[in-house]
Amino acid sequence: MDKAFQFTDAQKYDGVIVAGVFTQEFYANLAKNNPHTVLIDDYRYLPAYDIIRNSYFKSTQIVFDGGL
Repeated sequence: MDKAFQFTDAQKYDGVIVAGVFTQEFYANLAKNNPHTVLIDDYRYLPAYDIIRNSYFKSTQIVFDGGL
């Protein structure tokens, strides 16, 4: 049975990891149901959330310096 997503489903989990970019309204509804929400790869300034962002600066620097 394929059940549609409900924000209240987030209450069942210890935390929620969101990969991708969604509306701030989506994030607010999700965080209301589970305050342990972490966003991945959303580059907007969203101080209310923990966000993990990729930074390729160091990897690029190593390649240019002849590493890897």
